Amino acid sequence: MPVRLWLTCPADVMPPMLARLQWLGVRRLQRYLYGPLCRVSALLPDTTDTPLRVHWLWEQGRQQGLTVYLYAGNDTDLPFALPFLPPLRTEQGVFGSIRHPTTQLCLALLQAVGLDAKRVLDIGTGTGVLAVAALAGGARQVIATDIASTAARLAAFNLARYPSERWAVVVCDLASALRGCFDLVCCNISADVLPPLLSHLQHDLACDALIVSGFTAPEWRSVRRWLRSRGWCVDQWRFLNGWLAAFARRL
Repeated sequence: MPVRLWLTCPADVMPPMLARLQWLGVRRLQRYLYGPLCRVSALLPDTTDTPLRVHWLWEQGRQQGLTVYLYAGNDTDLPFALPFLPPLRTEQGVFGSIRHPTTQLCLALLQAVGLDAKRVLDIGTGTGVLAVAALAGGARQVIATDIASTAARLAAFNLARYPSERWAVVVCDLASALRGCFDLVCCNISADVLPPLLSHLQHDLACDALIVSGFTAPEWRSVRRWLRSRGWCVDQWRFLNGWLAAFARRL
C-alpha cells in the first residue's frame, strides 16, 4: 500500500521542499494554499526504509530553520488531521505531555485499528490518555499500568468517568505483574523498553496486536528488527515530525 504524506510549511520556501519530494519519487502531488502556508499531499512507495526517507525530508526543512509539519503513514486514505485528544479531568503532575507527537500517533493508530469489544492493555499509561481513548473508542475493558504510583493515581482519576468494571490501573514495571490474554497492547514509552516487553509478551501474556511508540525515526530499523525477531510483523506505521509509531500483528 502506498504511503500518504502531508507536508505543511511557509509557501515561500515550498519550492525547495517540492524539489526534494520529486527526488524521493512521489506521485499524485497536490498543493493547497492557506494564506502564508502551503500544504502538500503526495504518495510514496512503501518500502522498509520509507519512514527514514520521510524523516530525511523533515530534517532537510528543520536544518534550514523552517517550521515544517510532516505527517505520513502507510495508508492512502490517511487524513491530514490527527484525532482529537480525549478530554481528561486533569493532566497535572505527570512527566510528559498528552500533546506530544507520540501520543497523537498512538491515538491515530487506535482509531485506525478499531477497538470494539476488545480487551486492551496500556503500558506506561501516564495520564491515562490512551486508556481513556480506548474506552471511548469502544474497548470492552482496559488495564493500564505505570511504574509510578503518582501516574497511576492520576490515570485512575481520569478513568473514573467510566464504569469501574471496564478498567483497572496497576502499579508495576511494564506489565510484570500481569498474566492473561489481551486483544491489543499499547506501549508509548521508549525504544529501549521494547526488547524486555516483547520477551514478556512472548512468555507471560497472550495478545494478537501491538501498538508501540516513543521512538524516533533513526531507531526505526532496530525496532523493526526487534519485532521481527520475536514473531511480529509491522502492519501499519505513522510518522509525525521525527517520531514514529507502529502497529504490529503476530506472524
